[in-house]
Amino acid sequence: MALLLIPVMTIMWLCTTGCIKLMIPKLTTLTAMVIASLVTSTDPVLSQAIAKGPFADKYVPRALREIISAEAGSNDGFGFPFLLLATYLIRHAPEDDVNFKPDTRIESRSADVGRLGGGTGKAIETWIVDGWLYFILVGAIVGAVLGVASMYAVTFTLKRSVHPSMYNNSRHSAHMLTLQAENGSTPNPSSSTPPPSASSQSA
Repeated sequence: MALLLIPVMTIMWLCTTGCIKLMIPKLTTLTAMVIASLVTSTDPVLSQAIAKGPFADKYVPRALREIISAEAGSNDGFGFPFLLLATYLIRHAPEDDVNFKPDTRIESRSADVGRLGGGTGKAIETWIVDGWLYFILVGAIVGAVLGVASMYAVTFTLKRSVHPSMYNNSRHSAHMLTLQAENGSTPNPSSSTPPPSASSQSA
């Protein structure tokens, strides 16, 4: 996963930037980098064409299908730093580096909106501090905390609002259905009911 998400995606981003420059020569390199960061990530829906279905089950090894699905679900988040880097390079680069030529009709109103200056060094610094440490790291920590808190909240609510016997029976039923699904049998609600005893049959 680390190999696919870091060096491979970086190479894909740079190659896509080159392709966009070849197709639209008038675009600046930084603008092509922004567009490339949006199309570098693999669509998880398209990846399922070779990761799911009868063809995949028969011809594609399970380990390969799992790594394709995992990469397709993760690369959208890993494409975000590329977008931030290209955006910060545009905002902090001198106007001559991006051929910034505002329309004279709105030049007085736009002024320096969005143009921060500082050069490449300032852009990289902002990218590391704001992009990686704030957006990505803090976002991952907040997401993990909220996920664990939600798990405990749902468990606590189920135990308090549902009678213990019903809670245990629902867990038992879910476990039986899981075992039947794994064994390939058709779930039968009456399968968990014990057969009638001989005394009841004679009665």
